Amino acid sequence: SVGSLSVVFALLLTLQGKHLASKILYNYGAMVWVGVLWWHVLPHGFAHNWFLLTLVYAATVFRGGERVWKYTAVGISGAMFCVATWAELFVDRAPIFEISSQIYVKLYAFSGFSLALALSVVASFASEQMRVAEARLEYEHERSERLLINILPGPIAERLKASPEIIADGFPHVTVLFSDIVGFTPLSERLQPAELVSMLNRLFTGFDRIAARHGLEKIKTIGDAYMVASGVPVPSLRHAHAVAEMALDMVEFMQEFGRDLEVPV
Repeated sequence: SVGSLSVVFALLLTLQGKHLASKILYNYGAMVWVGVLWWHVLPHGFAHNWFLLTLVYAATVFRGGERVWKYTAVGISGAMFCVATWAELFVDRAPIFEISSQIYVKLYAFSGFSLALALSVVASFASEQMRVAEARLEYEHERSERLLINILPGPIAERLKASPEIIADGFPHVTVLFSDIVGFTPLSERLQPAELVSMLNRLFTGFDRIAARHGLEKIKTIGDAYMVASGVPVPSLRHAHAVAEMALDMVEFMQEFGRDLEVPV
């Protein structure tokens, strides 16, 4: 039948990744097929349920950028549901094809079963879409958390999330370390941009590990400059010792790192 062919063709479109075309064909094709079936074969007791299903389907599967198709399908399905309900209640019209009462009962039972099955599929699809949306929301939340931690120290980030107040603390005992690469400008002229960025990434990743080992807080990087501090945002009595130990480890790290790139330390 035409309805079966439209469903098969919709499935083929889905397999090809043409999801919008598949949803349009399935939803609008179902409305036409149910309308023709209702008008010519089964005038009572069937169509309004199926028009309700096409309405639920349209409201469920069409998403953000598909609002025009969603609202149009919902409107048409809602109108056809109202017309079919009114006709089945108040219009006495015999079907074109004669159907025995026994076959009619079987068709009615099959229609009810099919409708329940279709509604369960729609509900399952809606549940899956909600699960995907929640997973995406959780992923975006984790990304924003990582970005916040990368920009700000952990304790400061937690305070900002707890309260949007302005943070202005004073730390009387702090040690700050600045470092940069000797001969970086001539080196950058010899390297391609991608090579230069890769080198700085490996260098600063090594510095980050050293800073974490000594409990220091990285403040920022600008070009080849690297800045860390001890005593902020968590006060420390051995802030100067920790920075000195990091400086020694940085020199040792750069001796090995610089041999490969011929960078003077």
